[in-house]
This record gives sequence, structure tokens and C-alpha cells, in this order.
Amino acid sequence: MSVFGKWSLKVWCLLGLLGGVACMDEYGIANLEEQSEANDKGTVLSAALSESDEAEVTVRFVAFGDVDKGDDVPFGMVPDVRIAAIKKDDISDWWATVTGDSSDVNGDLRVSYIPPGVQVVSSFERISGAPAFFVTTGLGGVVETTFAFSHPAELGYMFCVISPVDRNLLAGCGGIRNVWDDIVLDDDDNFNVTLYAYLSDGRAYIESDSGRYQRFFDSTLISGDGSGAATVTFVSISYADIEPPMFNRNSLVAVIKDDDIGDWWRKISNDGEHPLFLYTGYNEWGIDIDSEILGPPARIVTTGYDAIAEVELEPGDYLFCGVGGTVYDCDYEYIAVSQNYEYEIFSSELGTGIAKERTGYIERLLKEAKEWEFQD
Repeated sequence: MSVFGKWSLKVWCLLGLLGGVACMDEYGIANLEEQSEANDKGTVLSAALSESDEAEVTVRFVAFGDVDKGDDVPFGMVPDVRIAAIKKDDISDWWATVTGDSSDVNGDLRVSYIPPGVQVVSSFERISGAPAFFVTTGLGGVVETTFAFSHPAELGYMFCVISPVDRNLLAGCGGIRNVWDDIVLDDDDNFNVTLYAYLSDGRAYIESDSGRYQRFFDSTLISGDGSGAATVTFVSISYADIEPPMFNRNSLVAVIKDDDIGDWWRKISNDGEHPLFLYTGYNEWGIDIDSEILGPPARIVTTGYDAIAEVELEPGDYLFCGVGGTVYDCDYEYIAVSQNYEYEIFSSELGTGIAKERTGYIERLLKEAKEWEFQD
């Protein structure tokens, strides 16, 4: 769901106790549920901090996938995966230590992360000496740890996976996230978070969505559940503080198959000539690229006159990247057979990005935004 707005698909009318009627769409209901959960978390946090200076959250890491598709080890849970948890304030120092080069990280003026599917070659010594808290998955591919905090803002972290077959390699990192957003309460009002490290042919992806793991658990991630292509639709929008939003024509999205992700990043970086960091803060955003290199192994789709682009894909893992003069954001997604997926490409003064939406979002958006203008 985009941070800039929530749009309804279907209207539900709830009869009031006094005979009145209150109409609310399913997104509105979802928003109320999210707000209720947030209020519950806030209440429990306040109670916990009233008894102590700190509260604790239990974080569970689940590692699964196929580290090397060329070996004899099958797809499954992955033991001995080392994961680094880096506090937001330490990210600049983390990269300076891991890469051995601080020239691309300007102190605390900005923090940076690598996009999905990007690896970083380092050394065991530099990684171990970088400012982070490390955990390692056990024989079942799972490890739990606790974070102590006195305020949700303290739970801003980036998580990186060290390759289980090469201790000198970062197999991948997640974006900067606040763990508080992923917290759930158990029956005893304890704070819990589960994060998933998905490994695919030497690369690692950190996610909080359990969908991919559930499909693996249900044995549908590997074998599939039938035949037929899925439809992925993109809509591009610019937001402003005062003026109404505008639809964007000619926005570009790179669609990259899982097996081609390594080749894509090597091409974008000119075989390592440019560091593949996405920056946040002080209007720094994206990886500068030459538009002439766009193309294979990526499939480039363009939003048309209606600011929409549609593509049909076979089931599997894909990387979707918003591109132009830069690669400004990417999303790694498992596309299931015969389903519809919708994404919003958005830009504002705060930055640019790509966000997965619920099915029906775009149809509802076009109805609600008839007065919006289009820009080329």
C-alpha cells in the first residue's frame, strides 16, 4: 500500500445500533484494523515502559531457499546463515568498514542501502569488525534474539545476510526499516517480529511478508500450482504538497527474471565501476545510470497515454525496478500463476519509489482521480 494514499475497492455498509448506516470500503476497514493494532501496541508499550526503562522485542529470523542451484543441496531451510542487524545511526560506519572506503558515505548526512539482489564483496574481518549485532541460524534455519528499546524510533535497522558459503560476501541486505512496523502481539502481550531471509542462487533477500515462506511451506513455491501467466500492472503518479497529484506517462520499469538479476546489476554498475548504493536523505536518491544501457537482460516496460503499463509474466521470482536517469527503487516479488499484481510508481519531494498495491487499486484510483492531469 502506498504511503501517499489508500483507495477503496468495494463499499461495505455497516448498520448502526441506532438505525443509521455508515458506509466504509474494505481499505477503510483495513485502515481501522491497522490503527487498532497500532493503538494496542502503543498501549502495551506504555504499560511495559511504566514498569521498566526498556521494553523488549523478540525477533525471529527464518532462512530458507536454495543457496546454490548448481549443488546437490535441495531447496529448503538453510542453517548456518549469519545475519547482521545494523542500527540506522550506524549504517554509514557499517558501509565504510565493510567496503574499506568511506568516500561514498558522507558521515551521518545520509544513510545508504543496496537494492535487492546486489552482493558486496568484503572480508570476514571487515564484516566482523563493522558496527552490527550478529546472529546465526541453527540446524532448522531459524534463530531468535531480543532487542531492547525505550522508544519505537530506536528500532530502525538494516539487516544484511552474509553468504553461508563465502564468509567474505554479503549475499544481500534489506532496506532501512523500523522493526516496530512489523511487530505483532502474542497472547501474553509480548512484542514479536518474524523476518524471512530468502536465499536464491547466492543472493539473499530480507522480507517481513510471510507469503513466499508460506508458499514454500505449502509446497507451491517450487512445484507451482498450474499453468498460465500472471498479469502485472503499473501506474505512475507524482505527488505534491499543495497541487493535486498527476499521472505520469512514459515512466519506465525494468522487469528482470531471477536468473538474470546478477547480470543486470553487473551491467548497471559497469562491472563494478559504480557502487550500487541507494541513498536516502538530502535529496540523494537512486543509482545514476546511462539510459542507453537499459535493455536485456531486463525487459523495459513504459507507462502509456493513460499512465499505465501492463505485462504478462510466467510464474517465478522477479525484480521490478523504477528506472530513468537512475535506478531509484526496486521490489523483489514472487509472481504466482494466473494472478493479478498491481504496483504504483510514485514520486514526490520526499523521494521516489515503487510500491505493491492490492488487486483493484488501479481501477478504483482511476475512478477517484478523474480530475487529475497527465504529464509526459
